[in-house]
Amino acid sequence: MKSRKYIVLVLLFFLKSIIINAQHKLNDNNYSRGLKFNLVSPFVGSFAVQYESSINKDASLVLSGYYFTGQITNITEPFRGFGIAGEYRYYTSYKEMEGFYLQPFIRYQYLKEVQKNLMAYSTIGPGILFGYQSILIKNFVLDMYIGSAYNFGRIDYNTVNQSSYDPSIFLDNYSIRGGVSFGFLF
Repeated sequence: MKSRKYIVLVLLFFLKSIIINAQHKLNDNNYSRGLKFNLVSPFVGSFAVQYESSINKDASLVLSGYYFTGQITNITEPFRGFGIAGEYRYYTSYKEMEGFYLQPFIRYQYLKEVQKNLMAYSTIGPGILFGYQSILIKNFVLDMYIGSAYNFGRIDYNTVNQSSYDPSIFLDNYSIRGGVSFGFLF
């Protein structure tokens, strides 16, 4: 009989601690994941999205992706493609998913010529971003970043005739990456 009371008391204690912990998380707006959309990307002919997942108080993993449409304002580029990046974000503040951060990444990009289908090229390369993420109202977030990357790539020609468009400026070269993203944490 005493052992049953002891087990019930222990279970009630654990249940109470779980409820208090859940209330504490709700009151502190402590989120562990985020989904953000780059507000600058439509101006350069792409659609970019980021998914961030916190791994501890000062670090998170980020998966970024974009689709390049080729339409930059009134100019139509002859390429379409996508890119994907795996990133590690280290926050310098003591707040989870908020403050200044340093973010090394590795990115893969693939672009294909669509007008004559003469070539495609792909790049892969490391880079680093510096940024600041701020939690605005409740769970809405604003993320601003800039950095550079180094790309290693290759061109695949579908015919012996090479295209008049030379994408070699994107291959084995430095590039700048930046943006302003808006999203929500959950």
